[in-house]
Amino acid sequence: MKYRFFILISICFFLSCSRQKTNTNNLREILTLFGISENDSIILQQHNIIDEKYIPYDTLQHEILLLKFNTHQKSLIAKLSPLNQTNAFGAYLFEIQQRVPNIFTVIIYTDSDNGTIMYFINYKDTSLIDYIYNEGNIGYVTEQTNDKEIIEGYKRWVEFHNDTIFKIKIKMIKYDYYLDNKQDVEYKTDSVITKFKIEGNGKFKKLSYDSIAFVR
Repeated sequence: MKYRFFILISICFFLSCSRQKTNTNNLREILTLFGISENDSIILQQHNIIDEKYIPYDTLQHEILLLKFNTHQKSLIAKLSPLNQTNAFGAYLFEIQQRVPNIFTVIIYTDSDNGTIMYFINYKDTSLIDYIYNEGNIGYVTEQTNDKEIIEGYKRWVEFHNDTIFKIKIKMIKYDYYLDNKQDVEYKTDSVITKFKIEGNGKFKKLSYDSIAFVR
């Protein structure tokens, strides 16, 4: 009985190691495709909240502190909509996730004339399977005086609730830019929520969409 138990444990350990090795090899293929060194940073993450506010920014140098894509790397995503509508855009690697076996989701932050957009691009080996994009925070000045600047706009972020299902949420905001605590003057929340699932083949499947606004 003990001998059989030992064999079972050994088989499980071997399968676990083999699976981990395969995943590592697949990740290495993605890094090779983008010309990214494994030593550049810890790229494989599983953050459950993807928000523009988590992007490190150097306020003195006025630059984003993420791995900036070169011309070759940008060419790999240049055909994605709406990037294909502009000739000049910046692109940065946010992180790489694996929530479905053998599927890697490359999360890329971009900026262009179309605004800030975050892409979720699914790869199997080095083949692009599917992608979606999420527009970043958008704000417009609606009132401005010497001591007040009222901005109205939208805040968007992504929330993973398990390994394959996540939500893109939109919140309408209004705040005075000159106030220290800008979030205190949020005036309306819009429950615009689009719910997606990453299927086993790497395709994004829209599960639901709703929009019910209420004033706070």
